[in-house]
Amino acid sequence: MSSRANDFDGLADLFMSGGGARRGDASASVGGGTSGAGSASSASASPRVLLVGNVPTLAGIWIAQYADQCARADGPVALIRLDGAATRGEIYRSEGRALPSDGSAWLERASAFARRWIVCLDSLSDAAVVVDAGGEIVLLSGTDETAMAGARRTIESLCAASAARGSALVLGLALVGCSHDAAELAVQSLVEWARSKSIAVRLTLAAHAQRVDRVESSGPVPLSVLGALDAPSAIEMVAMAMRGNPSRRSERDVPRLRIDDPPRVEGIGSDAPKPAWPAAKSSNAPTLSPTVPAAAPIDPPAAAAAAAPVAASAVISDASVLASLFPELQALAFQCPDAPSVVLAADARGLHLLACENAAADLRIGAAWARANWALLCAAVPACAASSAITEHLLLSDAAHAVGLHRSGVLLHAAVDFDVGGRVVRRRIDLNNEQSAAFAR
Repeated sequence: MSSRANDFDGLADLFMSGGGARRGDASASVGGGTSGAGSASSASASPRVLLVGNVPTLAGIWIAQYADQCARADGPVALIRLDGAATRGEIYRSEGRALPSDGSAWLERASAFARRWIVCLDSLSDAAVVVDAGGEIVLLSGTDETAMAGARRTIESLCAASAARGSALVLGLALVGCSHDAAELAVQSLVEWARSKSIAVRLTLAAHAQRVDRVESSGPVPLSVLGALDAPSAIEMVAMAMRGNPSRRSERDVPRLRIDDPPRVEGIGSDAPKPAWPAAKSSNAPTLSPTVPAAAPIDPPAAAAAAAPVAASAVISDASVLASLFPELQALAFQCPDAPSVVLAADARGLHLLACENAAADLRIGAAWARANWALLCAAVPACAASSAITEHLLLSDAAHAVGLHRSGVLLHAAVDFDVGGRVVRRRIDLNNEQSAAFAR
């Protein structure tokens, strides 16, 4: 997590008005004590809980405003809205990273770079569940009379749950649809109300938004893996996702695409990506009526005497496969940071992405990344600017593996080894074309 201060007020002033002096924070404590549900130490291990109260118009647009403000201040934010079967997740300010559409893969992917996690719940949710979540708590609310009445009810229930656990409540308020002055007055009125009721709570103005503005989001992804759980279990799973897989390096340290000069297109260089391409696993000829590229003809007598697959030591393990099996393409000198196993190449038809069959998922991630960074790619690669096509290629070790991949929009190829006069020759067999693959330009 980022250690940067959550300077939401100063950010909001700049975001909403384009400048101006920063105002002081409106905060107050009632009943003393700062430890408990909202402590900073617990926030690092648990997601922030955003309780949605009464807000002007649609709640979704104000939730997005809050998440985007957090992302502007702290870096990429993973927002998860727990809503039963409609549970979904979004990344704000993802910096061009591609996200998978599968829920479990989305959580794993987000754990690599998200700086903050926010779980969104209705303010009528069980207060004990919210307090037991262990992270910061923020109440999203308007400032009109009805909204303030709802905020007081929420504060009372949260304070009761915190008192039952022997701690004082620390609650941030994100007030929307109002000016900064109105937000500060609303906080002060709640502080005075809590003092008059002898309620032990510390209230702070965490954020405010006067109007709806443009946000930067990766788009919602259904999270059925969380929607099937109750709220405590779902929050616990989110906390696990925050920690991620400790065995893999965090993508916070992986460099993003930087193109300072036009890429080299002479061929594969020693500094180019080096995917591990598998050798053929079967000596049988492909059964899908493939056609051999004219650039690499196979002598019929030699083809008839095809031998068993070559030894493992001869498996192609560097990017020279692109030059030998795809001579019509020119390799690019950079790679997709989200899918380093995918080779990028270009020709007159546009951009090409190539991967071996054990990196099929990375191929789709690479394609999504290319679309997200298309303007940058066009500036670096003239062929991309001349043609808007993104062609995906998958190289298989066995042609039989292509049966379940047809009509998937991917061009399929098989790498087949032949024994030609005692010399092993590897050839590419095209298993489909753009028409039979239902390829969409």
